[in-house]
Amino acid sequence: MPGPWKRYIVSSVAAGLPGPGEASRKLLPANNLIQRAHQHGLFVHTWTFRNEQQRLVSDYAGNPVNEYLQFYRLGVDGVFSDFADTAIAARVLFQLETNPDASRCLTGEDRRGPTRYRPECPPGLGD
Repeated sequence: MPGPWKRYIVSSVAAGLPGPGEASRKLLPANNLIQRAHQHGLFVHTWTFRNEQQRLVSDYAGNPVNEYLQFYRLGVDGVFSDFADTAIAARVLFQLETNPDASRCLTGEDRRGPTRYRPECPPGLGD
């Protein structure tokens, strides 16, 4: 069963801005749903992330990676996305942002073989 819809974590309000759909809206501050779920030992996988302009609130400036990064920074454990390539790219950016050692799992500079055999790599990188 999927977790909470992303707007139950970060709501938006009509802002009268130009643009289609959600592009005319502004974000409200995030609530503490993720922290409360984690306190009870629950994982939070939110949905549904898309790339189209009309699906992105104006705060994301038309860049879907900005939306993913916001939710990763808030602590979600996973996302449901209709654009897996964007979700993965954003997750890698988040890993690089939060773990400076993560880059070695992408570059292979230490010549120890393919990254998928590196147990020291963060989850989602090099496996």
